[in-house]
Amino acid sequence: MLRSGMRPTLITLLVAASLAVACSEDEGTATNAPGSGGGAGTGGTGVASGGTGGAPLPCDEGFTFLPDPPGTGSVLSVAYTHASPLTYVALVVVGPGNPNVLGAGISTSNPWTWDYDVTGLTPAVYSFEFWAGQPSARVASCQRLVHDTGAAPDAGAGGSSGAGGGGGSGGHCCHLVGTQLSNPSPCGPSAAASPWQTLDNAGCDGDKCKKIWCPFEKCDSSKYPSGCPQGTESCWIDDSFTSYEGACKSCCEAYGACWDSALGTCRHPGDCGKPIWKCPWEP
Repeated sequence: MLRSGMRPTLITLLVAASLAVACSEDEGTATNAPGSGGGAGTGGTGVASGGTGGAPLPCDEGFTFLPDPPGTGSVLSVAYTHASPLTYVALVVVGPGNPNVLGAGISTSNPWTWDYDVTGLTPAVYSFEFWAGQPSARVASCQRLVHDTGAAPDAGAGGSSGAGGGGGSGGHCCHLVGTQLSNPSPCGPSAAASPWQTLDNAGCDGDKCKKIWCPFEKCDSSKYPSGCPQGTESCWIDDSFTSYEGACKSCCEAYGACWDSALGTCRHPGDCGKPIWKCPWEP
């Protein structure tokens, strides 16, 4: 299930909307995420990155790029690190051509680091923007000059995903499909789909399992005005998991939330074990 965080003139999507992720032959997990500004150095170091006259390009702290400086001959890995467990995140790439953003998951917590792979870049200056929240707002941005280093490699990603998510080539992660939560969650993707227990599809990327949908509790903004970390409706994992329960628990905890196994639901830390407040689709 993908939640759309994509603005009309910006590139790619991720973590947004309550739709189950489909396992098909093509994945275009175009993902948006709030970013931080950049020069040829990472994390806003201000190192010259090929701007006019060699002047540093603007870059907020928190970004890292590999390779750096970026080149057309390789997949660009972009990571953004923030001290808070942001939700509804997306990486937006602004520039010429048709860049694709592939979500690669969360690699660290406290601080939290979101990882993305970017393909389809041409020799030009691009702005990498990290967005988060509902309504979506830009957290940080970073510019980089992409150098001409030859033809782009085969990233193994297909076209853009449709309204149910995207599946990747091979379908290797589909062994998770059909596995169950130990207890049904009261919060399925919609009122009609609740309670929810069995993973009915998953998104794949090449030979790895990439995204599944995990039930989560609605954020109580009156109780948590700064936001909640439990929005795991489009959760990125590796292919090592063999159960829906274990994968969702890992995703939930990576966001800094707690997994309530009795309710099969990702919840705000400290709320596990308490009665459920509301599901995301409830007013």
